[in-house]
Amino acid sequence: MKHLMMISKKVSTILLLLIFVAFFAAPTFGMELSPAQKELWSRVQAIWEIWKKGDVEAIETGRVNFHEDYIRLGGFNLFPVNLAETVNIISSYPIYSFKLTPITVRIFGNVAIVQYYYSFESPDGRVSPGRVSSTYIKQDGKWKALGGMSASCSRPVPCLK
Repeated sequence: MKHLMMISKKVSTILLLLIFVAFFAAPTFGMELSPAQKELWSRVQAIWEIWKKGDVEAIETGRVNFHEDYIRLGGFNLFPVNLAETVNIISSYPIYSFKLTPITVRIFGNVAIVQYYYSFESPDGRVSPGRVSSTYIKQDGKWKALGGMSASCSRPVPCLK
């Protein structure tokens, strides 16, 4: 009887875990995006397109929308970088191609969280895979990147101890 109760507890734990994963992953991963999610996802893709083109003017003129207080943590930066520093990174580190795979696109009124996997190829042929979690805010009818964090999947990132 004791053995049966232990098995029942394990099954319950597994079921709860599966429900948790299904609840948080289902809104995007493997499912069709709603029109609002598609609109937001297109903004994410547009940012990567301007990076590929090296078109920093698109950011500076607002064709690709970043919030004026944009801040991100990623790459080998130990501390967050602002929009000006991000423009500098985009202009000095070209990419040849990229692939994006949405994990989740969650919209909460005028705020949204977008999480996705990426892989990009630099002109020297080096492929860099990673993951991103970004926050967007909708202002004046447009989604603007407010902040985010990215991490490589291929190499350890130095952190403060």
